[in-house]
Amino acid sequence: MYAIWSPHAEQAIEDVVNDCLRHSPSASSEHISAHARRDAPGVYLYAESPVTNMADDADGMPASSDSLDDKIMLGKIASLGFKIKHGFSYHGIAINLDCDLSAFNAINPCGYAGMQMLRLSDFVAMQTDSEQKSQKHKRLNKSATH
Repeated sequence: MYAIWSPHAEQAIEDVVNDCLRHSPSASSEHISAHARRDAPGVYLYAESPVTNMADDADGMPASSDSLDDKIMLGKIASLGFKIKHGFSYHGIAINLDCDLSAFNAINPCGYAGMQMLRLSDFVAMQTDSEQKSQKHKRLNKSATH
């Protein structure tokens, strides 16, 4: 078994999750961000530390930090898997969107006892296909009547 780490795949997942969090109308996602970690493959959600939120710069603007040292890890939201067998590489990416997380109670994600698994739907308002179609239909009807 080979240990493989793909910064490009993790960066892509990190970008997608952060984009969803940024465009969410939910207030709970305001100070939450996704970050990949080299020491534990996957993408994890972090919240701003209360100490970071209280620290203001000279202009009175909230201080922001890209350092994970100033953030509190909430849990893991995405996983990456790699396998090499008979000279072929296999890989997979899993982002927990809106799923039942109870299966994770039986294992230690990433080998860490107590690692909290998260899903994007807990932080971002997600729509079902029927809700999206209904909204699109309403917009089309509204534009047709004007």
